[in-house]
Amino acid sequence: MKKKMLSMVMCLLLLAGLMSGCSSDSGESGSSGKSEKKEAVVGEDGTDWTEKAEAAMGVTPTSFQGPKETAGAVPDGKKIALVSANAALQGCVAPLYTMQDICDELGWTYQFYDGAGSSSQQNEMIMNAVSWGADMICVCSVDPATIQQGLKEAADAGIVVTTCSTGIFDPNPEMEMEEGQLTYEFGVSPDYAAVGSAIADWIVNDAGNEGEIVIVDANEAPSCRALRVGLLDELKLSDMEVDDSFWFTGSQVGDTLIRNVTSYLTKHPDCKYVFVAYDPAAAVIVEGLNQAGMNDVKVISVLGIQQNIEYIREENVQVATAAYDNNYMGYAVIDQYIRYLNGEEYSAPMGENLPYTVLDATNLPEQGTDWTALSFFDYEKEFKALWK
Repeated sequence: MKKKMLSMVMCLLLLAGLMSGCSSDSGESGSSGKSEKKEAVVGEDGTDWTEKAEAAMGVTPTSFQGPKETAGAVPDGKKIALVSANAALQGCVAPLYTMQDICDELGWTYQFYDGAGSSSQQNEMIMNAVSWGADMICVCSVDPATIQQGLKEAADAGIVVTTCSTGIFDPNPEMEMEEGQLTYEFGVSPDYAAVGSAIADWIVNDAGNEGEIVIVDANEAPSCRALRVGLLDELKLSDMEVDDSFWFTGSQVGDTLIRNVTSYLTKHPDCKYVFVAYDPAAAVIVEGLNQAGMNDVKVISVLGIQQNIEYIREENVQVATAAYDNNYMGYAVIDQYIRYLNGEEYSAPMGENLPYTVLDATNLPEQGTDWTALSFFDYEKEFKALWK
């Protein structure tokens, strides 16, 4: 009797173990109840796309790689003008907001100016900053060729003009200006080609190194042109079919862009990946694809702004975005400016090894927050230690 009872107990324990192995709490799926790890995506040439994608979704660099030499003492009483390409776009204001906070800490005065997405307005805002008596003007995300009037007014007044998030100084290709044209004194941006390469790694891994992708690109911004180089060079190493002939302009971001994208996808039903040059344009495309019922397409873009992060979180057409640390960017601009004021050499590269990552549903920042590298290393402390 005891043996029979013991046998029944063992059977019940075994059954309980099997049931617990199949429960939803285990975080595993499949009828077998066993963990099914996705097989690594490896190309015929041995390229491990899964390994590259995992690295891209961490942080680059993995520790503070900014300046090592001190910038010198912080001069008193500086007036900083912050000119955004368009204050309605988060990517055009985020580093400037950080600079405002730093100015408060340093005891500097600042004024914010909205370029409103118009070169005439951007020129006017720079001239207003000159009239205000700025010591330094930082223009975010504006091609210098389009604001020559403002740059000349500032130069005539002896005011230094800098930039951020424009992509025309190292580690990006330096922009060649026409004879007689003015440019910025310096500029801070991520390594856009490297960011493009990282997002390509994610795409190829997610696609299993097969299928079609269309590159919905913009040629107006130097940063987009720099990123495109890294993106396409990396995609060429894959087995994916890439269409890089699709272009748009900022003025088309709206109904025109939606119509063009939906028309393209209707004619190319096998294309399931759409890379878009920047997040605000991607947001328009996401909404347009929802209206058209094309929810099986995967949209990927660049910037990491909160609206697009929420699309990813909600699994709403957009699946990934390449993000770079705009907070770090603000610190790097101030760091280079302090070096300028003290007659020190600029830190190289000019972008001061600004951190970046690739975000998908597995590594998003907390809701309502921007991605920064501060959870990996305290670069704010590192920068402030240099300013003495």
